[in-house]
Amino acid sequence: MFNRKLLTSAACALVLSIAPGLASAQTNGSGSNGDSKEMSKAWFNYIKVVETVTKELQGSDSYQSDPTGLIDIQTGMMITNLVTHMSSSTSGTRGNRPRWSFFDTPETRIGIDNPDTRYLAASLIIEDGASVFRVYGNRSNSCDMITLINDATNPLGGGDTLEDEDMFNTSGGALGPNEDFDIYISTAAARDSTWVNWLQIPDGTTEINVSQRYTVCNYHTERPGDIFIERVGTEGVAITAEEFRNVDAATAAIYKATAIMENQQPFWGTFSELITGSGLPANVIAPWGPTGGLGITTQLSYTGWIDLEDDEALVMRVRTDYPGAYGSIQLFNAWGSSLPWGHHMANGSFEIGLSAGNSYFNPDLGPIPIPDNLCAFPGVDPAGCAGVAKYTTIVVSNNDPGVKNWIGTMGHKPVFMAGRLQSVLDPADAAEVSGLGPWMGFAQVVPLAVIESQDPAQLAPYGLFNHFNISYVSDAQRAAQIRERQVYQSEKYAPW
Repeated sequence: MFNRKLLTSAACALVLSIAPGLASAQTNGSGSNGDSKEMSKAWFNYIKVVETVTKELQGSDSYQSDPTGLIDIQTGMMITNLVTHMSSSTSGTRGNRPRWSFFDTPETRIGIDNPDTRYLAASLIIEDGASVFRVYGNRSNSCDMITLINDATNPLGGGDTLEDEDMFNTSGGALGPNEDFDIYISTAAARDSTWVNWLQIPDGTTEINVSQRYTVCNYHTERPGDIFIERVGTEGVAITAEEFRNVDAATAAIYKATAIMENQQPFWGTFSELITGSGLPANVIAPWGPTGGLGITTQLSYTGWIDLEDDEALVMRVRTDYPGAYGSIQLFNAWGSSLPWGHHMANGSFEIGLSAGNSYFNPDLGPIPIPDNLCAFPGVDPAGCAGVAKYTTIVVSNNDPGVKNWIGTMGHKPVFMAGRLQSVLDPADAAEVSGLGPWMGFAQVVPLAVIESQDPAQLAPYGLFNHFNISYVSDAQRAAQIRERQVYQSEKYAPW
């Protein structure tokens, strides 16, 4: 049984390892300022909140179904969130010299993290509305890249977003693969008219997060790029003792980390209940809809839940002609953490418009009729299902049936599912695809033995045909898929 004392002990150990050095800044050496007693109060308040939130999470349905999942979300929030704020945030702490921190790691995953995406985040302090920040680097060959700003304390905090399709390279041309770029972040008043890539900080903001996301469609050929962040005006400027050893600013960072812990953690502890209690039945692919404040503002997504016996499989079909640069399906646990995708078939990208010919899952070889029942809902034009469309077929089950396009539940019952369509830039496209109708995916529960049989006579009644919409792999080929994931995971997190 997972013990909350482990989490509290971890927090205490972190406090003991960091706090004395910060507290001594008030009395040892020059350049220190602030009230160390207030900082000590902030530390103990943080520990108290960790304990309170841990108790609350242990009382959730998520904990009853997956107690070990609490490790990923709670320890990740305790350690990663706190160190991020202490290292690179508030006005005095570390001199307002921002640096990237990983939003997720193999051990700390939160918020339906996408395995195909490398998440980087930094906290920015806006001093009197005049601070300017620069993000710069290389576009790389990834299928999508997005930079956005958001309120870190709000789990529904999507904000101003800049897509690579709308960006320019450092020579002034449209940004292409493997080209260099820079992005400036400031208030409108501080903007320079020569900045072609710009994110606007709302007036009156004193602190904001910037998030940077490279997303790959193909683990074999694509990688995230190198990217950096700095506060404009600090180039070549040495940090002072007052900036680096500011007790007041360190205290503010602790309180900020505490606020995030209080606001975000309870939300993710109940997130699975929002899905199972939404009225959507198990084993159904929900309609696409705008992600909105939950993430990227130019993304369509859906969530659902899968409840299978060990002798069952869910056969899913998603269209290949969606707009956008990236589409994917993934499984996650009751806490909103992805399954351990770096060593398991837990996710994959599927082919859509701009990623045609470059996807993790194989698309079907030809079109099939759009199911009539997708247009049988009130208000949906039946003519929308009169034609044909090309799909990608994906099999979900607990046990591996030897199918290339397979993702495994790892014994989670239920397990949760998320779909993404990323960089849907045209609002008309987003409106057409969203909601009930012919653009929905569809699924059916099939006996696992039918899939494993590879027998055309058993597969055909379920609309499955070998080499057309279902392909099998050998043990060696499956091992190669896992190895590819392991290599990608290690290289994805290499900068950390």
